[in-house]
Amino acid sequence: MNLIPNIKQNASLLIIPALFAIFLFSCKKDGKVAVNNNTLIIGKWYIKNKAVKRVLNGVTIEDKVYTDFNNANYQFKMDNTVTVLTETGNVFTIPYTLVGDSLTYIHTESQDYYGAKERFRIKKVTNTDMELSYLPKDNEPYLTPPEGTYIEMILSK
Repeated sequence: MNLIPNIKQNASLLIIPALFAIFLFSCKKDGKVAVNNNTLIIGKWYIKNKAVKRVLNGVTIEDKVYTDFNNANYQFKMDNTVTVLTETGNVFTIPYTLVGDSLTYIHTESQDYYGAKERFRIKKVTNTDMELSYLPKDNEPYLTPPEGTYIEMILSK
């Protein structure tokens, strides 16, 4: 009786599932958007749609979708600054950081907001479209959910 061929056959039967398991569990499934080296967000993005919901003392005090922005835009640059043109025509440039799906602005444009941070989550970004989400847990940690401001923005180049 020759045991060597059986050992080789059994070993190959064990290797195939082991390799499959390694492949399966090495795939990243965290649901986050991968944004590499800021390249996809660089450029001028026009605000197309902005849904705002504000909750205060358990009561929704605002729940609106805005669509008229008078060419308001964000122009992201490679030097980690963004020039913002507001719907009222104000223009300012502020620094930003991008880590994974977390996009953070650091306000330097006015005395009222100086040093304040706003954090958006990038839900989707392509060469032409970007979806951003603003959540109280990222920006208003002193509030108890569901209190706070929720914003969903759609931008396009």
